[in-house]
Amino acid sequence: DGAQRPEAIVAAASGRLEVVAVTDHDEILGALRAREFAIAHPELGVDVVVGEEISTLNGHLLGLFLEERVPPGLTAAETIARVHAQGGLAVAAHPFHPIRGARGGHRSIGRLIPDLPLDAIEVVNNAGIFSAPYNAWAALRNVEWMLPVTAGSDAHDVWYLGNAVTRFAGRDAAALRRALLTGRTRAHVAW
Repeated sequence: DGAQRPEAIVAAASGRLEVVAVTDHDEILGALRAREFAIAHPELGVDVVVGEEISTLNGHLLGLFLEERVPPGLTAAETIARVHAQGGLAVAAHPFHPIRGARGGHRSIGRLIPDLPLDAIEVVNNAGIFSAPYNAWAALRNVEWMLPVTAGSDAHDVWYLGNAVTRFAGRDAAALRRALLTGRTRAHVAW
């Protein structure tokens, strides 16, 4: 979704991040290219998680650890089922941001969280200073749900890369996956 090629994202992450999830809107081709580039250039020290920011009828959902694109326009429940069917993890993306909500006539992901088989919730989306109240609301509501947490820089330009991070024990994508599955992640903003 950004201004740079996937290879430039991996290069920019080098020395700043050890794991980067590439989650273009409704597409995984850029993430696949980024992963191929990272594998071909191990000296950069960056592991790539193939992901997608999926436009569901209920709002945005992040699919992580994907191998195939998940089509947009499905319900959140159907989308999560497709993410899980390929071994991926489903994260409620910025669930309380009003601009990124549900399509007319559909309940928002934020309202559906208790009824969805989510793997995590994004409690920090650092798309700008106006995200802070929605992030706070997600963190506060998650006290009730106790889902593992993530933070995303929502970087559409390499300048934003890493301005919000998900912290976990380990240095690769496999460790991130384990941390999400066991609920041992922390969301951190570094604006």
